[in-house]
Amino acid sequence: MDWERNRLRVTSPKTEDAGKPHRVIPLFPLLKPHLEAAFAAAKAGDVFIFPEKYRDRAKGKRGWNGANLRTTMTKIVRKAKVDPWPRVFHSLRASCESDLAQSFPLAVVAKWLGNTPSVALRHYVDPTDAAFEQATGWQPRDAKNDAGATQKTTQARAATRQQEVPGVTEPLGIAGSRRLLATLEQSCPDVQRECMGIEPTGGLIQTPRRF
Repeated sequence: MDWERNRLRVTSPKTEDAGKPHRVIPLFPLLKPHLEAAFAAAKAGDVFIFPEKYRDRAKGKRGWNGANLRTTMTKIVRKAKVDPWPRVFHSLRASCESDLAQSFPLAVVAKWLGNTPSVALRHYVDPTDAAFEQATGWQPRDAKNDAGATQKTTQARAATRQQEVPGVTEPLGIAGSRRLLATLEQSCPDVQRECMGIEPTGGLIQTPRRF
């Protein structure tokens, strides 16, 4: 325990051969009071959080699988008048990782819980109820205001085009393009047409030259 920095070191036997015998996780506010209570109740000289009786059980051939942690946890769940769920510790881990992934980058969360982002997405991280509730009222960048602004901008541009080019009162198609070019030819000298990138049509609509 690192009380000053609010961090907790967790041993990691699975990655010990890869040179990572432990990982460091934050001491979350929901967890800290319980660890402080355990620290206050600990005997002088105690080092580990789990009681010695469970550590003694874990020294057998089955390791922690022989410590009856799941049986004890199920009793605690029933005592709290909650129906036990399947795969108790796996479900707790998945629920925790799903909640953390709503607030922190998945790569960071995966480091804390000791897996990879791909494994987390495949086995642990699921959309939470809060995410579904938030999605029911979500719109990208205030879509209603954007739509209204876009409509106003389009109408303003259309009105400007009609003011600048007399006689053009409909969307530009082939016929509208011919009228537009004819109007510009009449109002622009040859030099201005060349500067604007508009060539004489010669009876055909040609692609304007790029600047």
